[in-house]
Amino acid sequence: MHISQFLAFLGTLAAVNACLLPGEAEGGHLHAKRRASSAPTVPIHAGDRFEGGAVAPRGLGSQPAGTKIGVLMNTVEIKSAVRGLVRQFGIQMFTTPDKTSQGATMFGGKVGNGLDCDDAYRVYLTAGVHARERGASDNLIYFISDLLWAQRLGTGLTYGNMKYTHDDVLIVLSTGIIFMPLVNPDGVKYDQATGNCWRKNRNPSGAVDLNRNFDFLWDYETAFAPNLDTPPASSDPDEVIYHGTSAFSEPETRNVKWVMDKYPKLRWYVDLHSYSGSVLYPWGDDTNQVSDPKQSFTNPDYDGKRGKIPDTSGHKYKEYITKPDWDAAKNVATKVASGMKSAAKRKYDARQSAYLYPSSGTSADYAFSRSVANGNLNKLYGFTIEFGFGGPDIYCSFYPSVDQFHDSILETGAGFMEFLLTASQEGLGSSRECPSEGPSCPAS
Repeated sequence: MHISQFLAFLGTLAAVNACLLPGEAEGGHLHAKRRASSAPTVPIHAGDRFEGGAVAPRGLGSQPAGTKIGVLMNTVEIKSAVRGLVRQFGIQMFTTPDKTSQGATMFGGKVGNGLDCDDAYRVYLTAGVHARERGASDNLIYFISDLLWAQRLGTGLTYGNMKYTHDDVLIVLSTGIIFMPLVNPDGVKYDQATGNCWRKNRNPSGAVDLNRNFDFLWDYETAFAPNLDTPPASSDPDEVIYHGTSAFSEPETRNVKWVMDKYPKLRWYVDLHSYSGSVLYPWGDDTNQVSDPKQSFTNPDYDGKRGKIPDTSGHKYKEYITKPDWDAAKNVATKVASGMKSAAKRKYDARQSAYLYPSSGTSADYAFSRSVANGNLNKLYGFTIEFGFGGPDIYCSFYPSVDQFHDSILETGAGFMEFLLTASQEGLGSSRECPSEGPSCPAS
């Protein structure tokens, strides 16, 4: 490991508990019920501001400076907000095949900007994977709404200190965006109802951390070195990082994968989380290297060696990535972090995912691994944006204050703009177009 990499790793140790509460990083168990909130946090709206889709949401980037949004969307509003965008702007809404354990139907939206065939979409944005990470769904929906309002009004967007032109908006829209704002509807509904700082889904047979359930080194006990300081996942249903009974055992993760399968030319993927103030790029299992393709997650010869950072005797392993891919991923992440930092003057950084802590089964690593494991699939760069910083509630620091929630809307708006503008410069893989014939591929 280069000294700069080692220092970056040391710098992440203090941030480990940003995504996991104290004790959880070492495999701590969930408490049956947490204590009441210790400080005021952003409230959850009790009604439906979007009236079942009759009213469209509007983010901060398309409104005058000083505009405030002081309440979170409840799970009903999240769906109503997307319906509002459908009604106001004519975007497409879709539902996914598998219902959750509590019978919820997952949904998302498509912003095709003139093209609406499966081959026309290049960007995939998800949020709400971890139930307690409040604000993620709101931030994604408000960003999409800002794009659509700015397109209609012929304006640019302003996120705090970051300003974007109308031409920037059009470039972003020209990428073709799929978004799914509520990946964990059961978990979010439960967390909002109880305030229990709930992270996982609500599988009655054992609630699962959805961001350990994807098919990337899911069998961590085989793939990773034993006795890591921070386990990459857990096989204990009582632990917050429980990875389920198998990869894609959960309907929520199968639905995320279904989108990747259905839209075969997706090139750029972001999963929105909180709250380490970081933009993470592949890989998440170990340090990157560009010289030895045999050191790959696909190679069982290296089972039992992954996850030691820095390497130790008997556990020498670094995950292979091509230099162009590493450069592209780092460039995009750096631009996103810079934009988020500038928006509200809070510190953000870009780092390789493994330097937060080694992990298995995450959505971003799965996205990037698909074309490595199967050369017939399109390359899909995967990123995780960890917006925000610890909130005032000492029992659940994932619940932001009103001011923190406000800043996170500005920061993620700028982050998404930088992500899409830079991704467009790095390349969408191929020109966006639809076949001239076929009922499933019309121009919208």
